[in-house]
Amino acid sequence: LENNPSTRQAWHDARAQHARVKQAESQWYPQVDIKADATYDVTKTNIQFSEEKKTTYGAEAQGTFLLLDFGGRASRVREMKEMLLSANFSFNQSFQDLLLDTETAYFDLHSARSTLESARMDLEDTEALLDAARQKFNAGIVTQLEVLQAESNYYNAQYGLEEAKGE
Repeated sequence: LENNPSTRQAWHDARAQHARVKQAESQWYPQVDIKADATYDVTKTNIQFSEEKKTTYGAEAQGTFLLLDFGGRASRVREMKEMLLSANFSFNQSFQDLLLDTETAYFDLHSARSTLESARMDLEDTEALLDAARQKFNAGIVTQLEVLQAESNYYNAQYGLEEAKGE
């Protein structure tokens, strides 16, 4: 399943949608912002040859929590869960398509092999008919037209064999 591009893509789409569901569910949690700041400053004066060193630290924290939003968060979470269900169904469909394509390819191969065998047998039959028509023409039993028709059938059978090989 990892080697097939369609199933791999569908699986990754489903996993990405699962992450979107978790992201939507995170809206239920409080939001916290934390900031920290530090400053080190050195000031030199030429008159007194003195230095003034100053270090400043600061921290800030802010927390927000939405108490009432009239169903907005719940609807976004529900929407994401429905989209996840859709992505899962798409993955299942890609898996079923892969199975169907495999079965179809197997039976197409079997059919092509049977068609090839049939074309080979048809070529043998038309070759035998062509030889018989030539012998009858040499014996004076049939006309040149029948020999030419047998040749035409033989060449058509050769074409059918090559077409079956292509399939």
